[in-house]
Amino acid sequence: MIDIRRPPAWLLGSAAALFLASVVLVVLGLPPKVFPTASWHDGGLRLFRDDHETSIYFERSRWIDEGAFPYTAGHEQEYPPAAALYFALPRLFFHDQAGYEKAFLFLNAALFALLVGLTVALLRRFGRPARLAWLLFLPASLYFSIWRFDLLPAVLVAWFLLAAIDERMTSAFVALTLAVLTKYYPALFFLPLFMMLGARSWSAETIRRSRNGLLAVAAIVVVVIGIVAATAGFATLVSPLVFHLSRDFEVGSLGALLLWYPVILGADISLIGRALLILFTVLQLAPAVLFVMRGRVLDRVSLVRGCLFLLLPFLLFNRFFSPQWLLWFTPIYLLVSRPRETAALAVLDILTFLQFPVFFGIDPYGLPYFFVCLARTAIIAYLAVVNWRAMEFSGPLAMARHPSDHRSVEGRPATAA
Repeated sequence: MIDIRRPPAWLLGSAAALFLASVVLVVLGLPPKVFPTASWHDGGLRLFRDDHETSIYFERSRWIDEGAFPYTAGHEQEYPPAAALYFALPRLFFHDQAGYEKAFLFLNAALFALLVGLTVALLRRFGRPARLAWLLFLPASLYFSIWRFDLLPAVLVAWFLLAAIDERMTSAFVALTLAVLTKYYPALFFLPLFMMLGARSWSAETIRRSRNGLLAVAAIVVVVIGIVAATAGFATLVSPLVFHLSRDFEVGSLGALLLWYPVILGADISLIGRALLILFTVLQLAPAVLFVMRGRVLDRVSLVRGCLFLLLPFLLFNRFFSPQWLLWFTPIYLLVSRPRETAALAVLDILTFLQFPVFFGIDPYGLPYFFVCLARTAIIAYLAVVNWRAMEFSGPLAMARHPSDHRSVEGRPATAA
């Protein structure tokens, strides 16, 4: 019998899927843009719908209808292989854009069920209230859960964390590898995972599962590289990465915000821009170096804090900022967030929604957009600093005076998983 005071995670996930499917039915009946104004950047606000993004996914899956392979000439992709396959799923059944979009949105509703269910399960593993999962229903998180595929890596990362803290290492390695094949950012999480494996004494069974997980990772990578190389050539394996590395500072990024004032003054920003690119690249890589030198991952809290320690600066100092990145870190941050961090995540969601679709649709070069991006950036920086300080306090960055001072945020010995 189901305890209504503590419903199982799968039931809450199913309810979330029905809710999102209902929202999808509503938004599909709304116009693509509301408050149409010719002078606005988008000619109206994509307040409820973002057909532009799904049209890109539809175009990138064209290889299905043409009997070709992704990454071949005429079917280039700026997305990793698992993402290309995810885009292709609706195209197997619907060959027109309207049908494709409906299928894609309902597919996302199913993923949303998994994300909510996994988040609830993780929250309970961490001894935290399941009601924190309500933050996934705030405007920006809900909007991008409908219109972006970033739900997929978020689900895979949640699966990875759940498997890792349950010591199901084969599943953890497989989930994290699949996440990297969907988006590149989860590659950062291999470092805390390996540090956790190297810092504790594990049972023979866990060691065996870890070995099997590494073998599974190697097999997946070899198969993917082999298929892509055989169909499109080795050069295409790095084309998505090259595409993103070749991008300059784009509107909404911290670099663009810092360059805004010199542009207004009419200054030559080429030298400043190049200096910022170098500086930001160093700041993106510095946390990994510091973590290797002074970090230790001994429990579930330090594993999550370590992932955030690497991820948040990586996003903060990136050359561009995509608002759907909120889905990358909000679900995992909820596992360790203290009240002020939880409040910051909620405010960040609102600001992100104001950034896009609201102020971006009006004028991405205007003052309202500039200030909302500045506020959003400040909160991400705040979360990065607060997470860092929490790591120093609890020991994952080895800032405690003595090893015996090391305690987890939960107040238990760090070796207690």
